[in-house]
Amino acid sequence: WEATGGEGTHEDKTYKEYRLMDGTTPVSLAEGSVKLIAQKDSDGKWVALDANTDTTLWFNEAHTTGSYQFLVVVDKDTIYQANLNWVKAVLPVPGVAPDFTQSISGDVSFTFAFQSTISQLKELELDIYLGENTGTGRDYAGHLGVNLPAGATEVEAWVDSVVTNYASLGEGFKTLLKAAGYSEEVEASQNKETLKGCIYYDAEADGKGTWTIKLNTVILNTDKIEFLVAVKDNAGAKWGDNNYIDYPDDYKAFLYDIANE
Repeated sequence: WEATGGEGTHEDKTYKEYRLMDGTTPVSLAEGSVKLIAQKDSDGKWVALDANTDTTLWFNEAHTTGSYQFLVVVDKDTIYQANLNWVKAVLPVPGVAPDFTQSISGDVSFTFAFQSTISQLKELELDIYLGENTGTGRDYAGHLGVNLPAGATEVEAWVDSVVTNYASLGEGFKTLLKAAGYSEEVEASQNKETLKGCIYYDAEADGKGTWTIKLNTVILNTDKIEFLVAVKDNAGAKWGDNNYIDYPDDYKAFLYDIANE
């Protein structure tokens, strides 16, 4: 397989284009040019893929790092078996902390540490759910959306914006900001300074970066908090998804039990 550098999206998923090569000659995968295209699944079974008008393979970048085996039958005398060695562009290093299998209480620092192996991180997309609106019974209508850019000054600008527009925010978002240190009793400038110490981004070498959100879980006044996480880089690669309805195999959810007394 040879990467063409092509990229496309379909139903909000990103695909990378590859062409099958026989030496220096491209092999068309278009319908009518091949009798079979198949991929070996995780159980070691060959699964037939539908050929269409595309002469190339479009590979979903959501796949984990690994070697993917394909079989292409042109005719009875021409059969290709080729491995596509894929390295996922955005990786959790180590990802989301603390461990969501353990209950939390009091002041908690949530960190989201990732790496782009081909570019620089671009954005952390969080859908936050609270209380009964978590887990398999969650309702998107009740979520809190937080999109944080990958940059220290950019996150500071985000903080400035939410403080400036605080009055227009919903009550749920106001409670979230209060848990991060916002106070309705002080000036905006002080709230900006406080929040910047609790919501920030640290850039590291080799495309790595960490977003931190510090929350007083007592102020949240709930027994659960859940983060649905997606991370993008500047090359268009993505880890995770927030859309648990349309992409049940791709979304990443981290549900914490809060054990405040």
